[in-house]
Amino acid sequence: MAAMLQARTGMARQIRINQGVLIALSVFVSAFALYVRTGAPSVLSGDQAEHQFTAWIWGVPHATGYPLFTMLNGLAAHLIPFGDVARRVNLMVALYSALAVLMAYSVTLRLTARRGPALVVAATIAFAPEFWHLATIAEVYTLQVFFIFATLGAVLRWWQLESTESDLGITRRGLRHPLALASFLAGLGATHHGSFTPVVGPALLLTVAAPLLARLRFPEQRRIVLRLVGRALGWAALGFAPWLYLAVQFMLFRPFDYYHAAVFPYHLYWGNPQSWGDVLNLALGAGFRLKVFTHGWGRLPDLLPTYIAQLRYQVWWPGIALGVLGAITAWRRSWRLGVWTTLVWLGGSFFGLNVAADVPKAHVYYLPAWMVWALWIGLGVATLARFLDRASISRLLTPRLRSSSALAITGVLLLVPIAIGLYRFERMDRSGEWHFREDARATLEYVAPDAVILCRWEDCMTLRYVQFVESRRLDVQLDQTEPEVGISWADRVPLYPAHPVYAIQFNEQLNQTYGLLPVESVPRLWQVRQ
Repeated sequence: MAAMLQARTGMARQIRINQGVLIALSVFVSAFALYVRTGAPSVLSGDQAEHQFTAWIWGVPHATGYPLFTMLNGLAAHLIPFGDVARRVNLMVALYSALAVLMAYSVTLRLTARRGPALVVAATIAFAPEFWHLATIAEVYTLQVFFIFATLGAVLRWWQLESTESDLGITRRGLRHPLALASFLAGLGATHHGSFTPVVGPALLLTVAAPLLARLRFPEQRRIVLRLVGRALGWAALGFAPWLYLAVQFMLFRPFDYYHAAVFPYHLYWGNPQSWGDVLNLALGAGFRLKVFTHGWGRLPDLLPTYIAQLRYQVWWPGIALGVLGAITAWRRSWRLGVWTTLVWLGGSFFGLNVAADVPKAHVYYLPAWMVWALWIGLGVATLARFLDRASISRLLTPRLRSSSALAITGVLLLVPIAIGLYRFERMDRSGEWHFREDARATLEYVAPDAVILCRWEDCMTLRYVQFVESRRLDVQLDQTEPEVGISWADRVPLYPAHPVYAIQFNEQLNQTYGLLPVESVPRLWQVRQ
C-alpha cells in the first residue's frame, strides 16, 4: 500500500513537472510564432540595415559595436539555409525576444509560485507595443531584456542559496553556482548594450555585492567569501570576452578607409578607428555617451508627462494600478527584491528621460523600466490571488468560490493584453514591408556608372546592405552625411568633379546651388545638375 501511494505521488509530481515544461514551451513557441509572423521580411533602414549587413560581413556596427549581437547574427546569417540575410537576422531577433518572454515567465513563476501571474507577465511583455515592435526588426534591445531577466533569475537563486547554505554553495563548480551564473550573464549584458551597466549595475552592487562583502567581518567566512568574489570576477571577465571581437577586427583590418564615400573593397568598422583609444571609445559609446545624463533634474518635469503617457500605452491603466501594487509587494516580500526592481526601473526611466532631450528614438531606452513594471504587474496579480486565499480562510468566500474568483480574475487580466494585442495586430505587422529593399535596388540599378549618392544614415544603410550582401553596383559610392546637423550637401558635390551625383530626398540648398532633376522611375531619387 505504501509503495502504491509513493508511486502515485511520484507520478503526480512528474505530471506537474511535465505540465510546467509544456506551459513554458507554449509561452516560448507562441511568442516566437507571433514575432516571426509579424516580423519584417527583408532588409530595413538605418541601424537595422546596418546590423543586418554587418552580421554577414563580420563587420563592426555603430557604437558600442554590439559584438555579441553581431557574432550571434553572423552565425545565423551564414548557417540558416532559407530566407535572405536580412530575414535570417530578423529571425534571430524574434528568437531573442521569445527567450526574453520565456525568461520573464520563469522569473515570475519563481517569485510567485503561481502560473497565472507568470502568464500575465509573459502576455504583457509579449504584446507591449515597444517590445513587440523591437521584436520584429533587427534591433538589439530585446536581447538586453533577456539578459536583465536572466540575471535576475540567477540572482534570485543566489539569494535563496545564501539564506539556506552556510557554506554559500562553495562546492558547486562552474555556472552551477548561481553567483557565477549571475556574474557571467551580467558580463554578457554589459558587453551587449552600454545601458546595461548604469541600469542594472547599481542593483547588483547593492543587493549582491554589498551583502556578500559585508560577510568579510566574520572571520570564519572570509575565505569562502574571497573565493566566491574571485570566481564572480572571473566569470564576469569571461562575460566581457565578446569585446575581444572589436580588438581582433582592429588588428586584422586596420588601417580603415574614411567612411564617407569609401569605395570597395574595404572592411566596415564604424568610426574607422586609427588607434586603440578609438576602439575603446567605440566600446564605451563614443559620442552617444555625451548625450546621457547631461540635462540635469530641471528637464525632468517637462518630460514626465510623455513618460507617463508611454507607460499607459504599454500596460494600460489597469496595468499601472497592478504595477503599483506589485512594487509594494516586492518591498514587503524582500528588501533585496524591492531594491533590485526599483533601481532597475529608476535606471531605465532616468536613462530614457535624459536621452529623450537629444535622441528622437529615446523611447526604446525605457524598455528595461517597462519590463520591471510588467514584473510588478505579475506580483500585483499574485497579491490579489493571495487576498482571495485569506478571504477563504476567514470564511468570506467558500473555497470553490475563491478558486473560481481567482481563476476568473487571472483569466481577465491575461486576456486584457492579448485582446489589446489583437486590436493592434495590423498596426504592428511588418511582414509586408518589402519597399526598403525594392527602393534600394531600384536606386542602384538606375544611377550611372561610378556615381555618387548623397544620402542620410537611414537610406545609406539600406543601399550599403544591397552592396555588401548582394554585391550589386560596387562601383557606386555612398556619401553618408546629415544636413540636419550642419553638413551641407552642396559642399559635398565639389568633392566629386568626375562623378555623376545623386541625392536621396529633395534638398533645398542643393537645388539652389546646382539644381535637382527628379527621377520619375525611382521614388525620392534626384539627380544633381553639374
